[in-house]
Amino acid sequence: MSMLGNNFVICNGYTSPFIERKKLIFYHIPKSAGTTICNILSTLLDDSFRLLGPLTSNSGFGTHRPQITSEEYFIKERNNIENKNFIYGHFSINLYNFFLNSLSITLIRNPIDRSFSHYNFQAQRGIIDTNTNLKDCFDEGFIPDNIITRQFSGNLNSKLDIEDYHLALKNLENKINIIFDFDNSKSLINYIISIYDLPNVIFQNQQITKNKYLKKNQENINIIKIFNKYDFELFKEIKEKGLFFIPPEDKKVRIKNKTLFWSQNDPVYGNTKMLINKEVEEIINYMNKNNLSKS
Repeated sequence: MSMLGNNFVICNGYTSPFIERKKLIFYHIPKSAGTTICNILSTLLDDSFRLLGPLTSNSGFGTHRPQITSEEYFIKERNNIENKNFIYGHFSINLYNFFLNSLSITLIRNPIDRSFSHYNFQAQRGIIDTNTNLKDCFDEGFIPDNIITRQFSGNLNSKLDIEDYHLALKNLENKINIIFDFDNSKSLINYIISIYDLPNVIFQNQQITKNKYLKKNQENINIIKIFNKYDFELFKEIKEKGLFFIPPEDKKVRIKNKTLFWSQNDPVYGNTKMLINKEVEEIINYMNKNNLSKS
């Protein structure tokens, strides 16, 4: 796995000692690079299904604009999900018993960076004004508090307490098969394409919030810490317990003559998104010749 210019990432995969046959379940935490991952894997894995809707009824639009949640959507679509190979969305551990005998994964981001990203994303979409006070965003539900703890304790709307924190940690340890670190998020795609024997991938990150409206100063960091105290403890404990996935050191090179190319703006062979019957190196050479890999 390596980087090209223009934020292109190359995932060649590696030879896996086994081929995974279980359905894949991705617990997508908002603003944690999940959109890129979901779009890529849903293209590569047959019979994928996205559970639409936010984690909580007021996620992202404030308390005045309730939405149909992903779990409510699940109830509606349950009969259409049973035979899907890849299920993903902003749903909580409350659905765990429906996905037994599956490979469950998630990607966790530092709560400070996740909250800044969430604010900037909301401002970019026009959901909040660019000068909206950060504390007001948490108070009014434009940015959910302790979203990781909520997602993995199952307490989506009520006030959290220490028991919810302990339950979230227990569920992450015992019910989520693989926890990936946002700072090493590319290893998720590399690992999944290896164990499921999927094509190589060359991609650009998606839903990157270009504008940084919120100043990353100590005042705002302190506000984030106040509203996310359980997430901070959770993130700290996950790191200290060594729960984050560590890629294998003795990776063996594999040969795949099929590659998924996924770009936001820079086409290759006339397309921004396509499966190409070529090895990665051949595509890279083409990109270099056509200045597509220049930063």
